[in-house]
Amino acid sequence: MLSEVADIDYKYIQRIEGKNPPALKIDTIDRLARALKVKPAELLNF
Repeated sequence: MLSEVADIDYKYIQRIEGKNPPALKIDTIDRLARALKVKPAELLNF
């Protein structure tokens, strides 16, 4: 599960995916990118 690999609470990931996502910290973007095996910039171009 992404939340486990990225070490981020699954409820926070649900908020990120929701209608009004919170502003993400660089650390969070980096964790998600590592878990998904992509560069952080690829997440920002979403």
